[in-house]
Amino acid sequence: MHALGPDAIMIRDENALADDEAAKEAKASGGGNVIGSRVMTEGGTDLGKIVDVIIEAGRKPAVAGYEVESAAQGRRHILLPVIKPVAISGEMVLVPDATGEFTAGDLAGFPEAAHGLRTRLEQET
Repeated sequence: MHALGPDAIMIRDENALADDEAAKEAKASGGGNVIGSRVMTEGGTDLGKIVDVIIEAGRKPAVAGYEVESAAQGRRHILLPVIKPVAISGEMVLVPDATGEFTAGDLAGFPEAAHGLRTRLEQET
């Protein structure tokens, strides 16, 4: 990925794209669509349904969190950092119990929520 904008992702050239076989392998190894999946804590708390993915850009782009529609908060959308998912499937993302305590209402507050969750998880280990 060369650049990320509100409506597009720019790549340097076609060599950055995976062919069909590489995409199949990535999906088989755990990659894939999580939109519509539920986010649950290890303790069984339903944090909501994933409606979008937050990507941390850089040399190695990575999933930093999810935008979740939270039934517990009146179907309000919250941003949920995901530092250490326990398990991911096409239907559910299982996260540590502390994850639900660190949410943000917008991208401006997301780094603070992610830092708080990272600190809590480090203290628990």
